[in-house]
Amino acid sequence: MLVLSWVLAVQVSAGDIGTSVFVPHGSNLMIASGSAGSVTLTHHSQTYDRIQAHIRKLSSAQRITRAADDPAGLAVAEKMNAHLRQLKREVMNAHDYRNFLNYKEAVIAENIDHIQRLRELAMRAAGGIFSTSDRYLLQAEVEQLLRQIDMNAKNSSFNKKTVVPGLTVNALGLNGFSVVESPASKIGRLDEVQRSLIDLRTRSGLQSSALQLQIDGKQYYMLNLQDSESTIRDLDIAEALTDFSKDVVLYQTQTGLILHTK
Repeated sequence: MLVLSWVLAVQVSAGDIGTSVFVPHGSNLMIASGSAGSVTLTHHSQTYDRIQAHIRKLSSAQRITRAADDPAGLAVAEKMNAHLRQLKREVMNAHDYRNFLNYKEAVIAENIDHIQRLRELAMRAAGGIFSTSDRYLLQAEVEQLLRQIDMNAKNSSFNKKTVVPGLTVNALGLNGFSVVESPASKIGRLDEVQRSLIDLRTRSGLQSSALQLQIDGKQYYMLNLQDSESTIRDLDIAEALTDFSKDVVLYQTQTGLILHTK
């Protein structure tokens, strides 16, 4: 591409016709333009501007690089882009909360295992073959399981947020639970606690499933919106290269028409 920097412009008179004479810096060429030449110079300048626009668009791979390229298209594309950014943030938030629910479900599942073990110990203590001293040995494991439930309520956290703060031994109605005295009567209470924990785990799983459906729907919508935004903003490279090549050839041809050897 020929880029000329005009450093001198002299108007001379040639009879009744004004002639513009331009001398490019450091060259042995003189450009002379009469009335017809002025038209050629005008088209020459316009072609140069188009070439610069082609370069700007090809370098960014975008059809719209500034508002003047397509004001209406830019307005629509910017609105779509803002909506896309919002959807991406919503999807990320949903993923974060779904991870929180999955962790919460895992903690509840562990507590369910502890309750099931407590039930097994209560049934074993009620078997009729254990003495009081034997049941005290079983009670040692019972107390360890109860401490673990309280530890889960206190220490299980996600990003410093406790996930099951309400699932303490006291809240579950197991404070002072013992298999030493009348263990058979305690089994019913353990069944109630287990049902409540299973219900809590189920509701947590339903929330997680609903979030996944929302995530899938928003991601599908994002794909379609991204495609629409790309259609408006992105450049057709093949077409742009064709137009760029045509204007380069036209620029060189126009340059040949207005350049004369001194």
